[in-house]
Amino acid sequence: LFWIKNDYLIMHDALHVDADIPSHWHLQVVGDEHTGDLKNGWIFKGRFGTDLQVLMPGLDDAEVSVKQTPILDTRPEDECFSMRHLQVSGTLGTDNYLGVLRPLAAGRKPVNAEPIRHQGQVVGATILGDRIEDIILSSRDRIAWQGHGVRFDGRYGAVLVRPDRLTLALLDGRAISYKDLCITSDGPMIELAIQGNDLSVVTRGSGRFTLTRGNQTQHFN
Repeated sequence: LFWIKNDYLIMHDALHVDADIPSHWHLQVVGDEHTGDLKNGWIFKGRFGTDLQVLMPGLDDAEVSVKQTPILDTRPEDECFSMRHLQVSGTLGTDNYLGVLRPLAAGRKPVNAEPIRHQGQVVGATILGDRIEDIILSSRDRIAWQGHGVRFDGRYGAVLVRPDRLTLALLDGRAISYKDLCITSDGPMIELAIQGNDLSVVTRGSGRFTLTRGNQTQHFN
């Protein structure tokens, strides 16, 4: 799971299943209405002015069902509600389900998402939208990947590009870079943020790491 700056949630389920085993992805949303489809994503109408966008990129051949599920209990009539049950069933052997969930308060625009693949496996997503240009990387195994100006060596990381802020997060890996900025680590988790002329670094764990920007390199213990 990746909860990104109160903008969206990424749920990446990487399964180890035999080719003849079926799999299903389920989501229950409180709401009475929805629009959309697998190709374009869905918008579920919320009860209190905030809707929910749901994207499932990279599953073009999946089967989809959306059912209304009433909640029957002893609540007063004006407090009763119902659920939308979304089920996405991949073809036999589907081993990756990538879900993007974005709360849509009034005036907030939906995002677009595309899967990132490495050697045939889904290892993350690109998320593009209003003031959002993100690369999220998520892999059970260590990978060496590059694209969209990003180089990555590791398992989990992210590059978040905003008009006024750039964030690089090396959550589990050896290195991540974007353009002329690079982080390398031999242990700690690192989040680096640049906003205007200010640069901040947050670390978790022990070990050494290196920050490189252009031709300047700094080493930290």
